[in-house]
Amino acid sequence: MSLWRRMAMEMLLPACPAPGEAEEIRNVLSLPALKGMADEIEGVLERPGPENRAEARRIRRQLLDLARSRRLTRSVMRNLIRKVKSPMGLWVELTDCFQEAHRDAEGKPLIRAVYDYARWCVCESRSDDVQSAAVVAFYEDLVLDKRVIEQIPYHMTRQEFLGLTDVFKYYLEPEQHKAFMEEMLSRRFLDDQAHEHSFGPS
Repeated sequence: MSLWRRMAMEMLLPACPAPGEAEEIRNVLSLPALKGMADEIEGVLERPGPENRAEARRIRRQLLDLARSRRLTRSVMRNLIRKVKSPMGLWVELTDCFQEAHRDAEGKPLIRAVYDYARWCVCESRSDDVQSAAVVAFYEDLVLDKRVIEQIPYHMTRQEFLGLTDVFKYYLEPEQHKAFMEEMLSRRFLDDQAHEHSFGPS
């Protein structure tokens, strides 16, 4: 097993709940599986006429909403890590899970674990492919979701955030980037909070 995959197992699995048998059955359809089902249904329903196309899109949205509403259990995460073929593929899937965790009251352990794994990829993996995947498919995307942005200072030090200054430019226009950096740097980061004994939600 490749190092990036083994470290994903070690760092991410403990952050996911270990389900009981009944919950395991409810979670057997992971997000990638339901995406495949949704695509198949859309193909079946793709008939001439706007009514059929609209119905296909409606069912697809319902399926994806159902998938995203399911908590990511340990077995689903394990299967996801095993299934992907590359570090980039893993981050594409993890980013969806990461964003959804910000909408889940029980999602904080997974959020923390994903940040830790991203930090390992960039700082300790010693692999250009692993580092690039984390930067391109995770760190660049942090600016795209308001809930994620709100929580960034609870999971990064100020130095880490400043080290990503150029990365955050990918999706932001110059004025947007300037406003984003000014707003974020006005807040307390993980290292600031530690010194002040004031922490975000645990």
